Amino acid sequence: DNVELYFLLGDALATPADVGDKLFEAVGQVFKRSRADIIVCGWGTVSCIPPIIVGKAYVDCQIAFFEIFARLARGLHNVVSSRNNHIVQQRHYRVLRDLLAEVEGPRGDSPPGLEAFLRRKLQLAVMPDSYYYEVKHDREVMKMFYTATDSTTEKARLQKAGFASTEVRTCNIINFFHILTKSTHNKLNAAIIHLLDSGKYYEAQYVLSRGVSLVRKIPLKNLRTTPIFAHAFRQQMDQVARYYISTSRTEQQGCGVGGAPAGKFQRVS
Repeated sequence: DNVELYFLLGDALATPADVGDKLFEAVGQVFKRSRADIIVCGWGTVSCIPPIIVGKAYVDCQIAFFEIFARLARGLHNVVSSRNNHIVQQRHYRVLRDLLAEVEGPRGDSPPGLEAFLRRKLQLAVMPDSYYYEVKHDREVMKMFYTATDSTTEKARLQKAGFASTEVRTCNIINFFHILTKSTHNKLNAAIIHLLDSGKYYEAQYVLSRGVSLVRKIPLKNLRTTPIFAHAFRQQMDQVARYYISTSRTEQQGCGVGGAPAGKFQRVS
């Protein structure tokens, strides 16, 4: 069988509604259908979508895209960053947001210019769990917008967007680059996830302890023997996952080409 790829040229400054209209148009014209079977959002695709500024308010574009996806397809696979990723950067921007909230509070005794300074530092990382991290390209250092979530929030926001059911699982616990380039990391990642998903928490702890013992040259008997993993599945997943993979399905009827049943998407302007 042949696989045909179609590329849709987007625009970094386009609103979710604009993108949604193009996606529905492409599905109708290219595939002659009113709805796709599944949408796949790969490694952090949605996590790196920042909010847009409308007037003085910030609009969460990630939620807007989920609502579009719920109309566009019967299913969604989403690989999303957890709160175990970029911990230092998350903490830094959380402190900046807390300071900004205090400055904007009722006391009104903050130094002149402090609010503007904090907003410049935050840029678009004004919403909970959003932040920037540095990416090196050649000799240039750039800042990448990113967001984190947990399994409960991921499931809730997808179901709020219109998906009837959502299952969230651990995607990986080790850095993606290491998994793709180092076979030992790939095997260790798969083994730990398999053991945890199977409820074999002590076996997973033993494998990790053996690794620490070999690398640090510490006798195994000197390492912690009390449980390190939560036995509640969702708590354990939030404890170890670096990225989640959520699988969502919707029972809604297909929409006409061009947008929601009543016409195009409601626009933010």
